[in-house]
Amino acid sequence: MSSPRGWGEPTWGETPGPTSPAQPAPGPISGTPTTPTGGLQPVGQLMDEVIAAIRWAPRVTWAFGGTIVGVLTLVQGALAAGLGLRRYVETLHPGDLADIDSQLSMIAASAVVSVLAWVTGLLASALCAGVAAVVVGHFRRAGDDRATTSPPSAGTVWAELRPRVGGALGLALLLAFTIAALAAVPLVWLVTLAASQAWLLAFGGGVLLLLGVAVAAFWLLPVLAVALPEHVTPSGGAGTGGAIGRSARLVRGNRWRLVGVWLLTSIVLALANGAVSTPFGWLSTMLTGVGDGTWTAVAWILGSAVSAAVTAPIGALVLALVHTDLRR
Repeated sequence: MSSPRGWGEPTWGETPGPTSPAQPAPGPISGTPTTPTGGLQPVGQLMDEVIAAIRWAPRVTWAFGGTIVGVLTLVQGALAAGLGLRRYVETLHPGDLADIDSQLSMIAASAVVSVLAWVTGLLASALCAGVAAVVVGHFRRAGDDRATTSPPSAGTVWAELRPRVGGALGLALLLAFTIAALAAVPLVWLVTLAASQAWLLAFGGGVLLLLGVAVAAFWLLPVLAVALPEHVTPSGGAGTGGAIGRSARLVRGNRWRLVGVWLLTSIVLALANGAVSTPFGWLSTMLTGVGDGTWTAVAWILGSAVSAAVTAPIGALVLALVHTDLRR
C-alpha cells in the first residue's frame, strides 16, 4: 500500500509549480549568545564575554571602573595606615589584652579599619557595577558590528550613570545591610545563650536559625544583586523600589543557577585576587622590620588596590551580563 501524499505534492495530471524558498528559522539576536529566553549562560561563556567586553572597551572597564576601585582602596588603606590603626592591631601583644584599656583600644582600632573598608568597598561596588551595566548595554547593542562600532567613552558612561548613582549606592547599601543582618542573627543568638550557658537551646536554636538564614539569603540576595544593574539600565525605569520589583520577576525560576554562577565566579575571582596580591604580600613580608614599617604599609596598600582594581570590574561585568541574559 502506497503512502499518502504529503501536503503540497502535485496530484495526478498536475505539473509542479514554482516553490518559494525556504524561510530560515528565527535565530538569536545578532551578537548575543545562543541561550533560551531568560536563560543563563554557563560560567565559561560568561567569562568569554567578560574578556570580549574588556577588549572592546578597555579604557572604560579598566581605566574607569578599575581606577574607581583602586583609588578608593588606596584612600581606605592610606587612612588606616596614616592613623596607625592596622599596625596597632597587628602588633598588639596578646598579653596586653589583660588590660581593659588595651582591649577597648584594640576594639576601636579594629572597628575603624572595618568601617573604612566597608564604606569604601560599598561605594566602589556601586560605582563599578553601574559602569559595568552601562558598558554591557552598549556592548550587547553593538552586536556583530563591534569591530566597526566605537565603544562608549568615560564621559558617555558617566553621563548615563550620574542620574542613577544615588539609587545604585542605596541598593548597594541595602544589599550590604541585608548580608550583615543575616550574618548577625545566628551569631547574636549563639553569643547570648552561650553567655547564659544554655548550650542545648543555643545549639538547637542556632541550627534552625542557620537554616532560616540560608533560606532568606537564597530568596533575597539574588534579587538585591540583580536590582543594581536593573536600576542603572536606562530602559529599566526610575526608582529603586521598581528596580527591586522587576529584579524579583527576573530571578524567579533562576535562583539556583544564579547561586551556582556566583559560587563559580567567586572561586575565579579569589584565584585571580591571590595571583595578583601574592607578589605584594611577599614584598610586604620582606620589608617587615625595615625602618618604621612605612614601606610595609605601602606594599600592603598597593597590593590591596591593584588586586581590587583587577578583580572588581570582572565581577561587575559578570553581574551585568547575567542581568542582560535574564532580561532577554
